[in-house]
Amino acid sequence: MNKQIITKAKKFRTRVVRALTPKGSDGMPLPSKRVSNIMAATGWDRLTTEYNLRKDTYFYDISRAEYEDNKFYSLDDEEKAALALKLNKVKMKDPVQKSSAIKASMEARGWTKEEAEKHLEEVCDKYQISYEDYRKYEFYTVEPRRLDRQYEIMIHKKSDKADHRAQVKRIMLIKGWTREELRETFFKTRARFGCNFKEYAALRLYDFTDEEMSKVYFYQYHFKVQDRYPKSDEMLAIYASKKKSNEYFSEYMRRPWSTTEDLTKERFMELFKDRTGVIYKPVYGHQGKGVKAFKFDEMTMEEAYEKVKALPSGVVEGLVIQHPGMAVLNPSSVNCMRIISVSSKLKPVLPDGTHADIGAVSVKAGGGGAVVDNTSSGGFVAGVDVDTGIICTDGVDDYGNRFITHPFTGTTFKGFQIPMFHEAKAFILDLIDKLSIEGVVGWDVAIAEDGPILIEANGRPEPDLQNLPYAPDHTGIKYRFDRYLY
Repeated sequence: MNKQIITKAKKFRTRVVRALTPKGSDGMPLPSKRVSNIMAATGWDRLTTEYNLRKDTYFYDISRAEYEDNKFYSLDDEEKAALALKLNKVKMKDPVQKSSAIKASMEARGWTKEEAEKHLEEVCDKYQISYEDYRKYEFYTVEPRRLDRQYEIMIHKKSDKADHRAQVKRIMLIKGWTREELRETFFKTRARFGCNFKEYAALRLYDFTDEEMSKVYFYQYHFKVQDRYPKSDEMLAIYASKKKSNEYFSEYMRRPWSTTEDLTKERFMELFKDRTGVIYKPVYGHQGKGVKAFKFDEMTMEEAYEKVKALPSGVVEGLVIQHPGMAVLNPSSVNCMRIISVSSKLKPVLPDGTHADIGAVSVKAGGGGAVVDNTSSGGFVAGVDVDTGIICTDGVDDYGNRFITHPFTGTTFKGFQIPMFHEAKAFILDLIDKLSIEGVVGWDVAIAEDGPILIEANGRPEPDLQNLPYAPDHTGIKYRFDRYLY
């Protein structure tokens, strides 16, 4: 059948279904019973409910009924993964997928059937992944030392796809658009302003005017600044690995740490004897995914060691005790500033001859009892005035919702003074000078009881954390970076 006829038929069917779907007083389709039940149980609005439902059911490969019946909405990421694994045991071991994976690995590596099956079972058991994901993400092509990295790549890709699908449906619901109308509108916006879909959805650019969008610091503009002040391949490799990064910036971390491979029980006891606990991070993790904290008032040091050693390759660090002034935002997470620096040894970044400058600052605060402060894990972000260290916006979550006060602690975001802010800026500029740092770098800096401390460095910082706090007011910080392209 002609492809155009099929496309027209699908559009017609969409219009008919939409016309026949019961609608509320606002003209929007009424939520399903399942969505209504979840809204009642969580207090979420409809759009948040629909978004989380779509994202989690896709990412964890579960049905909507399983999501509701098992109360996935009340679980953290670790609990969701464990429950999804239990529910998907049968699907993970699909014999058809196993045969396909073995065949693909034999063709690619020249293995015998026995060698291919052994590798398949070892990898799937270690990372608790399905035969389908093993084949789809080509784990059989990866050297043993890079399997952890491949697992992280798989998680990132699945997460991005799940978020993309959920955001598409969310915007269609908000605007009443068909998928084709959304696609057409987005591509027009992208062609004119250089945004990607993640920015389009998270910042809600579909509600911006052209003048408002011209003020946003989009990825495409971000790349121009990065290209003007490049980093070496050696430094990019250091930023990408938690292990290499911790080694390189050890002077500024100001806390004990070790890789899991180098960690014996005796070394663990000695390194962290003066700490209240430890935090584990995957070697190639991002956005707080896979991060776990083990507190010694909740378990013995021996128990914490055994739990850490059972995890994939990563780094273990002593827990940071943050400044009481920062704990006011949220006491369960170490609430970091994301400081964006622009620096160069060969040419000044500003017309006045300055070789290192602070471009923008935001602050993150975890949600509820969260250990990490990432917005992707339920946290909040707010913009910070670069000159004073005073929060200058309301808090915003990963869905672009505005919060005047932190919903769990009641602390007002706007007007909050970051303690020891000027010391933190001096700390980063000193680091840049001593280590000859170049390019655009995102520094996660915490304020400990005795001063600033480096949590981690991001060699390819995404502009999302800088843009998100300003999105509810339809403003932007592009002007802060215009000066670096003089």
